[in-house]
Order: sequence, then C-alpha cells, then structure tokens
Amino acid sequence: MQPDRKNKQKEVKKSTFSTIEKMHPYKMLLYLVILGTSFIFLFLILAFNISQSVINNYDHFRFPRAFVVSTIVLLLSSFQMSKLSRYYKADNLKGLIYSIGITLVLSLVFICLQYIGWVQLSSQENIFSEIPNNSYLYVILGLHIFHFSAGLFFLGFAYYTLFKTPKDPVYSLLLFTNPFEKMKLELIVTYWQFINILWMSIFFYFLFSF
Repeated sequence: MQPDRKNKQKEVKKSTFSTIEKMHPYKMLLYLVILGTSFIFLFLILAFNISQSVINNYDHFRFPRAFVVSTIVLLLSSFQMSKLSRYYKADNLKGLIYSIGITLVLSLVFICLQYIGWVQLSSQENIFSEIPNNSYLYVILGLHIFHFSAGLFFLGFAYYTLFKTPKDPVYSLLLFTNPFEKMKLELIVTYWQFINILWMSIFFYFLFSF
C-alpha cells in the first residue's frame, strides 16, 4: 500500500510541475502579481489591526455611503465581465464590446464615488484623526486605487482593440480562433475579478472595524 501511495504522490507532483511548465509566461506573471499583492494587503491590514488600541470609540464615525454604493457598482462591473467568456465562445463581438464598454462606464462611476467617499471621510477629520496610525488607511486604499487604475488601463486597451476589430477583417478572423487572444481576454477577466475581491475584502474589514 505504501509504494502505491508514494507512486501516486509522485504522479501528482509531476502533473503539477508539468502544468506549471506548460503555463504561459503572461499567465504565470499574473498569478505571481495576484499572490504578491494579496500578501501585501494582508500584511498591511494585519499591521493596521495590531496598531489599533484595545478600546476605540468610533460611535460618532459615519462610514461613507459612497463606499457602499461604489461596492455595488463594482459588483455590477464584475457581473458584466463574467459575460465575456460566454460571448467569446459564441463569437459575439458586439457582446464583447458592449460588456467591456459598460464595465468601463461603471469603473468611471466607481472612481467618482471613491472620490466622494474620501470627501466624506475628510469631513469627519476629528474622528478620523483619532484612529491610531491612520496612514495605513491611505496606503491600503492608495494601493487599491493603483491596482484598479492598472486594470482600467488594460480594460480600456482591450475595448479600443475590439472596437476597431470590425474594420480589420484579418484580426476579426484571428480574434475567435487564436488561443493567445482567448488567453488575453481570460487574463483581463481574472485580474478584474481579483480587484473586485480585493476591494470587497477591504470594504467589509473596515465596515465591521468601525
């Protein structure tokens, strides 16, 4: 029984390594970025949590409603992005353009709501300044904005590429037949869903912390 178990473990390890070896460098890079970013945010949140005093009085602190609305907007954008795989399998170019376009609009709305949320926070300066080491908040939210902006850039580039596709018959043919084009779309969707999960984690942590 033990030799069989060892052989199975070796087969699992071989299959794992072979999968990693066959993985495209872009996909590997994205996974490394996601893993590294997750550890950074986890460290910052833990550091912020440890820096807080045992007893804090935030009875007069009002969590910005704009952050709540922006979370709903981001979830809607995530729903739109989830449709891309279905549209791609159906060779539906108009559906791809429409979903990415709606996501871009929702992203701009999200940015505006985030700005309003920061304005609402600054209006509570007396309460906000009482938070120990509140610079962690700026770093955490600032890093999320940076990653969100990166996702927005790639999303905008994808929209521009798809929008001009009907004018290029060669690229139109390659779009739904080239595995590399499919992989690029999958990477954008994966990164965007990661941004959503990241913000949801930050949002609920601070929502229940205060």
